Amino acid sequence: MTDRQGEALNAYIVDLAARMGLADWEIYVGSERASKGANASMDTSHGREVAWLMFPKGWWARTSEDRRNDVVHELIHVVHRAQTNVVRVALRESGYLPKRAWNVLWATFNEHTEIMVDHLAAIIAPTMPLLDDPEGDK
Repeated sequence: MTDRQGEALNAYIVDLAARMGLADWEIYVGSERASKGANASMDTSHGREVAWLMFPKGWWARTSEDRRNDVVHELIHVVHRAQTNVVRVALRESGYLPKRAWNVLWATFNEHTEIMVDHLAAIIAPTMPLLDDPEGDK
């Protein structure tokens, strides 16, 4: 990702985050790449409204529509992060469930959360502006 692309993407993330009711969050492009095979990913800072979105090598080759969907998808993950942490962190650390039972619960919860996020992103993304590649004119 070039500097121009990074700056454009950061501004785009801030704009979409505000449009999605996340203006109180500090959200930016992370310095690490998304995991291999992922279109994008996000992570948050514990106890703070700070999140970073990560993108794989070659992400800018995706269509404008796909890039928009990727960003919206990751921002939806920010929206549900506190709810997810009830299962992902609080329930796991409570010791209430045996590890194997928690693993089944988490795998199922995580899969269904991704399906929900994909569904919502497909509905919300078309209402958002596209992100053009600032290097696309070269």
